[in-house]
Amino acid sequence: MPLSSSCSSPIPLVAFGGSVLGIVSAIVGLVGIFKENRIWLSWYTIVLWAVFAVYISVGYIAFRRAKNHLRVHLKDEWIHSYSRDQRLLVQRQLKCCGYQDPTYYGEYDLRCFPMINLPGCQHKYNLYEDNVLTTAWTISFGLAPVQLFVMIAALMCSNHVDGMLRSGRPGLKSFKEQ
Repeated sequence: MPLSSSCSSPIPLVAFGGSVLGIVSAIVGLVGIFKENRIWLSWYTIVLWAVFAVYISVGYIAFRRAKNHLRVHLKDEWIHSYSRDQRLLVQRQLKCCGYQDPTYYGEYDLRCFPMINLPGCQHKYNLYEDNVLTTAWTISFGLAPVQLFVMIAALMCSNHVDGMLRSGRPGLKSFKEQ
């Protein structure tokens, strides 16, 4: 369903920023591994903390929005924030008309008009938004332990990398020697 979740919510922007930061951290980590350089790996560890903060921020924003008066926020957005096109998009995707009924802030077109027997979008839209937000905070908080493990492993490894890490062991060559 291509229905956009809450136009005034910062969740998509924060999630996009987190994904860009995650890609940057992966690149910094790979450079540190292949160069066997403590400085790069230390920066990787620092950037991982920022990625963790962004993941937790997405989860917190979604959880707070899902649990704090979602119906009131959605009604307020429907009435004051959404444009005609956004309301029509919601009505078409959810096959409903108006917010509570077709005469209550309904955007009329060929499928939605005042005398139609379609339900209002309030219930379906609340269920949809609650599902999206619950999925967002569940995934975000579910990834937190994995991210913590990666951060601890990166912190431990960044302190033990030097030029003799692999070249001092028989049978293992350093990346630089290959």
